[in-house]
Amino acid sequence: MHEMSIALNILEIVKEESIEQRVERVTEIRLAIGEISGVARQSLEFCFSIASKGTVADGAELVFENIPFRAECLACGSIFRVRDYKISCPDCGSKEIRTVSGTELFIRDIEVE
Repeated sequence: MHEMSIALNILEIVKEESIEQRVERVTEIRLAIGEISGVARQSLEFCFSIASKGTVADGAELVFENIPFRAECLACGSIFRVRDYKISCPDCGSKEIRTVSGTELFIRDIEVE
């Protein structure tokens, strides 16, 4: 389960920022997560709740922002949203694409008290 390592990395970043900004309590962490990032959100929430016990982020809520899976057609240059893993250009039908978004995972912002 790689969600525990992700939770620990998030917690480390939050702790570092809390020290730097002299924050005593973090109440919310907004995460941007791509549709095809492979992160199980419920598992991440569970792991984070365990990892954050007794820290500045104890009880903090994880809020998820979905980043859609988008691709660029290498044949015609069209950028489109990929749905149901139908990876072909809606404009020209080409299957030669590159991923533009959807694999990301990052902290958007941190809310403090």
